[in-house]
Amino acid sequence: MNISFDYNNASEALPGLLNFLLSHGEEVGSRAGRVKELTMVSTVLRQPWQREIIVANRNPSIAAQIAETMWVLAGRNDMEWLVRYLPRAAEFSDDGKRWRAGYGARLRSWEKRDGSGDVVDQLRYVVDTLRSSSLSRQAVMSIWDPVIDTAPGKDIPCNNWLSFSNRGGKLDLHVAIRSNDAIWGWSGINAFEWSALLEIVAGLVGVGVGSLHFSTTSFHVYEHHWGKAREIVKSAGYNNTSNHGDSPRFDATGFKGDLEVFDDLCESWFTVEELIREGDPMAEKFVDDFPEPMLQSWLRVLQWWWSGDRKWLIPLAGTRLDLSTSYSIQPPSRAKKKETSVSVSKFIKFACETHIEKHKAYGDSWKRRGEMLGILANVARKVDRLGKSETSDETSADTAMDLMVYLAKYRTWLEDNGRGAPTQQTQSTTLSDDPKWANRILIRLDDNFEKNYDKEEFKELDRETVEIQLQGDFDVLEQMVNEDFAERWKHVDLMIATSYLLARSLWDAEQGTDEYLGADHD
Repeated sequence: MNISFDYNNASEALPGLLNFLLSHGEEVGSRAGRVKELTMVSTVLRQPWQREIIVANRNPSIAAQIAETMWVLAGRNDMEWLVRYLPRAAEFSDDGKRWRAGYGARLRSWEKRDGSGDVVDQLRYVVDTLRSSSLSRQAVMSIWDPVIDTAPGKDIPCNNWLSFSNRGGKLDLHVAIRSNDAIWGWSGINAFEWSALLEIVAGLVGVGVGSLHFSTTSFHVYEHHWGKAREIVKSAGYNNTSNHGDSPRFDATGFKGDLEVFDDLCESWFTVEELIREGDPMAEKFVDDFPEPMLQSWLRVLQWWWSGDRKWLIPLAGTRLDLSTSYSIQPPSRAKKKETSVSVSKFIKFACETHIEKHKAYGDSWKRRGEMLGILANVARKVDRLGKSETSDETSADTAMDLMVYLAKYRTWLEDNGRGAPTQQTQSTTLSDDPKWANRILIRLDDNFEKNYDKEEFKELDRETVEIQLQGDFDVLEQMVNEDFAERWKHVDLMIATSYLLARSLWDAEQGTDEYLGADHD
């Protein structure tokens, strides 16, 4: 049989493909059991960036789809990392350590046969080819390796050949597949990973995303999935995505499509993934600061996956990616027991709540006249009051706390105006408009203090020395601003940390006890 299908996206396609398989597929045998099969099948997805499977009764693992896609993009084929998301992956490995036909290694580091030990990065080849000749018909990636894949083994690649074509300013991808299971293969990972690759290559080349075309020799569904397939078809009319927009799209403009920068982003992505998986409280900051929206959105899904807490999905509200988590396998129960909370002291809770109340009253008046006349003037006013006598409406602790908050607010303003850390200049929100962003800086400082600071040493803090230090630090900061020193944010970070110690010490003393209680007593 030779038949063609045309759909908008994977969610629309899956019920239609399964319905045709169940009604017209021929029952044949295979080495893994009986299947209903269609041969020589062509399937086109016109909006492939809508890659999430939002289909009742399918229940894929969105976390596993994201993980395996990133694993491929990074050129990996190791089992140690992948089995955290695909526990059965090792069953398809000959040695339990790697997939010999892992797509990532084939696409990113194909070993030359000349004995040199050199490799070919096929992704780089395709990007370079399309940049140098936009209409080229040679932007091809191979996966099938006859030297290896003609030998017996558990891992024989099903997807064999990828061909990119740029026409009319949009990039299409043609995927040739020898054998494709509709449940575990096509809807489990292939539609997701190849649509992501298409979107990324289009972004790196600087063109729009076109269509994703699959040409499959054997498209089938296994007997043990026939019942599941019927349920998916039966419930197809209840799938509703009309109220959900597209998920965050890949954006290479921030790094001008540089493949080396993309690879650095992938490396950073895996670093942040590990922090998420281990429940490190610093993961939240690194996810919030991640400089590419699509990869960042995938990290947010993993925050949900490893914690079981849907609060991490709030930034994705209204997107297909957020909706797909409801149609996905849910986080393992063990993840819900994982401790991921950040320690918050009574001091910082009071400081943040006070900040929010003052923001309601004063709004953006602190920055309205700009950096020198507005922001630094407010900071200077508090610095100049350090060590001075208290008044009926402002104690020494109040002064130090206000200084700490103003510095944290200043830090968000610097970030908004391209004077923050290089990896943090990509947010679409104006951070300095919302007090929560300055509060997050203070909460991270507080958490680090609770977990790492020598509490006995803190009791002996010489407040007068710290006040003098802050006054000297402000003089340096003022000079940096006058000279427009690009990295003054580093100096501000140090001042925030120093002002935290001073404010914390003074506030603790005001509470009427010299005993350090710590967050466990909150």
